[in-house]
Amino acid sequence: MEAKLRKYQYILGTAGFGVLLFSAWSLIKAFIFAILQNTGYQAVSEADAEADRVFEEVIKTADFDLSAFLIIVMIGLFLLIIIDIVLRIYIGRTARKVSRGAKKSPAYIVIAVILAATYTVSMYISITTNSYLKESYLDTIVTFLIDITSLGTMIAVIISGIQVRRLTRRLNKQNEKEAAVCR
Repeated sequence: MEAKLRKYQYILGTAGFGVLLFSAWSLIKAFIFAILQNTGYQAVSEADAEADRVFEEVIKTADFDLSAFLIIVMIGLFLLIIIDIVLRIYIGRTARKVSRGAKKSPAYIVIAVILAATYTVSMYISITTNSYLKESYLDTIVTFLIDITSLGTMIAVIISGIQVRRLTRRLNKQNEKEAAVCR
């Protein structure tokens, strides 16, 4: 049982480090998106003039200030990205600490389950709406592989975190029984 515990602690530590790396990747991806946003918008608007014309007609009939709306949307997206990165850092750091034997709340497992579920739904929506296919072929493959790997890492944290908690409890109960018999 102790060998199993060490195995799952090792997996938890490695997966926790992976979650930390993917949080850094998310940060890099956000910066790249922010830098290249105007270039991408110009390419899309040049490629699809009809959609651009419809968009302009909707803007003309709108009763609100578009620039204020876009600023609010960008701030919301920025906050979501920051929250995602902070949660990933929390999960990764806590998983690494638990893998070294620290006693922590199972909140990191619950948060990891929520993030994995939202990530799965997001990937499903991306696949069904063909948003992966709107990029170049190589970009599509790389993005999909990174998304799958990130999801797999999060699932590894969930499974090994649960196993470490379960095995630690069993070993503690077993040690208490042995200590009671020795008295």
